[in-house]
Amino acid sequence: MIQIQPNNKVITDKRKAELRGELTAEFVNMVVINQGYPALASYQVDLIKQLTADSKDEELSELSDEDILEYCKILKNDFFKTTCEEKILEGFTASNGHFYRTNRDDQINFIGQKDLLVANESLTTVPWKTEDVGYIVHTRDEWLQIYNEAFSHKQAQLFKYDNLKKQVMAATDHVALSTIKWT
Repeated sequence: MIQIQPNNKVITDKRKAELRGELTAEFVNMVVINQGYPALASYQVDLIKQLTADSKDEELSELSDEDILEYCKILKNDFFKTTCEEKILEGFTASNGHFYRTNRDDQINFIGQKDLLVANESLTTVPWKTEDVGYIVHTRDEWLQIYNEAFSHKQAQLFKYDNLKKQVMAATDHVALSTIKWT
């Protein structure tokens, strides 16, 4: 273990934060997303101001409080967009108690299987893979119920994202913005 000898020098809070990795853009952006701009230390505020200026291709002296709020809104909305996509792709537990994947290929396969069932009413069973027990045979009606639940799962995430995005855009200050969470 390496010990840092301060040689009777005071290590500033900013330097300590830097050593802990708390002065990276990624870290500070996540603080803004999860806790809000008011939770930042003054040296982290300076970094957010610089990131805002860089994103707008402006000088620090030209920045307004509104510019910083808009930067924070973009961060939050980008985070919510990513979270929405992740939640959709995580899959869901259906009413039959089984867990179904919903990655992009699975979503395409759901649509293809539904199209087959619509085109061929003589199909009475559908073997479909679950994550908890592997392939199981569903009746036509059971599988269509699973399809509807998969669609509802995706739709719920999209509606949630849309609602949060509207809240973010309507926020008029950093305190209001910091209260908007994906829960």
